[in-house]
Order: sequence, then C-alpha cells, then structure tokens
Amino acid sequence: MGKQLALVCVLGFCAFGCTSSSPSGDEDLVKGFKVPPVPDGYTRYVLPAVHGLAPGEDKLFCQWIALPSDTDLDFVDVMGYQTVTGHHIALYSTSETEDVGTSRECTTADMIPIEFLGGVGGEGAPNVAKLPQGYVFRERKQRMLLANAHYLNATDSLQDVQSVLDVKTSAPSPNLTAVGMAVTNWSDFQIPANTPSYTTDAYCTWQQDIDVLMYSNHMHSNGISVKSELMRGDGTIDTLRSDPQWTAEQAFNPNWATFPVSAPMHIHAGDTTHIQCTWQNNTGSMMAFPDEMCDGIAMYTQSPAQILCDAAPHM
Repeated sequence: MGKQLALVCVLGFCAFGCTSSSPSGDEDLVKGFKVPPVPDGYTRYVLPAVHGLAPGEDKLFCQWIALPSDTDLDFVDVMGYQTVTGHHIALYSTSETEDVGTSRECTTADMIPIEFLGGVGGEGAPNVAKLPQGYVFRERKQRMLLANAHYLNATDSLQDVQSVLDVKTSAPSPNLTAVGMAVTNWSDFQIPANTPSYTTDAYCTWQQDIDVLMYSNHMHSNGISVKSELMRGDGTIDTLRSDPQWTAEQAFNPNWATFPVSAPMHIHAGDTTHIQCTWQNNTGSMMAFPDEMCDGIAMYTQSPAQILCDAAPHM
C-alpha cells in the first residue's frame, strides 16, 4: 500500500507531499483535468485554478505556492501538467512575500526578485531547463516558491484552466553542484515616448572566471529584439544568446542557450558582455528600468552565489 497522502490547503490552494505512489488529488482539479499519481520522492503542488478564460485570452499568472524554507533546498527535478490551453509553467524562488495560495496576473514588479528553479512546456511537456546530471538549481532559504503559469485560450469557448507541479528536492549535498546565477544588468536607459523602435547597447567587464551552462536574455513586454555576445580579450566574439524576435512571455519563460559540461562557455576575467536591446514604446511617457529591462542571465558552476555585473553604455 502506498503511503498516505498528506494534504494541506491554504486559501483554496492545496499541496500534496508524497514519498511514494499515491492518489493524485483529482478532487481538487478542474473538470476533465487528469494527472498521473505523484512519483516516488516528489512533492505535488496543485496550483490555483483560473475559471472562465475567454477565447483569445493570453494571460500570465503568478501563484505563490509554498512558505519560505529555513534552509537551502536543491531542486533535483521539476515536472508538471496543464489543462488544455496551457503554454508553460515556470518555477522560481522569490523574496516577494504573499499569502500561500495567492494567484493573480503577473506584474512588472514580480519579475525583479525571482530566481529560476525549473520549468515545463505547454500542457505538460518535459522540463525545458533541465541541468546536466549532478547539477541542481538551489532555492535559497527564506524565499517563497512562486509558480508562473501561462495560458493561451486558442479554443472558441470559455475554459477553466489549471496546472500541477511535481518537484523533487534534497538537502544540499557534496554530490550535487548548485549552479549560481550571474546577471548582466543594464538599467540606465530611457526609452522615448511614442517610439516604434529604440535600441541601446551596454557593456559589462567580468571580474572573475566563470563556466556557463545556460544563458538567456531578459526583457519585458515592450521588447522587439535582444542579443548578448562575449567580447574576448584577443578580439574574438562569441554569441551567448540571440533573440531576433522577442515575445512578452519570454519575460517569465526564458529561451535558454545551453552549453555542455564538457565544453561550457568559459568567461575569463577581463572578458566583456555586450547586450543590445531594442524596444517599442507606444505610450505617451518615457519608459525606464524596471518597467523595462535589458539583462543577460547566466547559470554558472563555480558557486551558488549570485553575481551582479552592472553594465555601462561604453566599454
């Protein structure tokens, strides 16, 4: 017999903690949404349902799903399932505190304090940001778990939509290497009002060596395109990530460039990241950070510590 399912409900949100095969909690899912039993060693989070998503609606929801942990936790694997019209689920830790069970459309402010832990593609596609074996994302202590669920209703009827995450965690282990997040941040830009296309370039010189396994660009909903490249001391240039057509959902669902453990993208101290961002501004007001962003995010192997490299408009 499987172990008894542990169910905790807060404000209509339910989390199932399971260490062996057990019931899936179907009674808490919207009608017609079926998911398999919880795998051994995983914790299930049944995310809040969104009712009455209209035909053509395209919405990103931020959903706070767990209280902060008193210790660091390594995220070994993330799996998930979505109803029809589900586009993706991304899992983050955040320092932004809300009641567990809070579910609302994401805001610009929600994007600032988050750190990526994993994600799955639409309607339960496999983990879209799986690290190589032996490497893990780490939730730092005193940070809440935040799920970002994207739904795009391409049907001709109202839909009740929902997502489920199955997460495997462990205490930090010497057998697992936690990747750190190194961010190139360019914040001193101003996008003029009523501008169909505005481009800015920024540069950041690294102060230490790092080996990068994953890299993504980061902008918000006004982005048109963005590219990041690495300018070496010998004059050569390596592409980190190019997004010639930026979409708003990439703000929460990054497109990652990946590099193998055997051949990571090595950044030497003294190398320079060049980021070029192009936006549109259809409003009557100037737009600046943090309403828009021009960032590059690298997952590196030397340390779980977070690194911030402040960019400037000139080398």
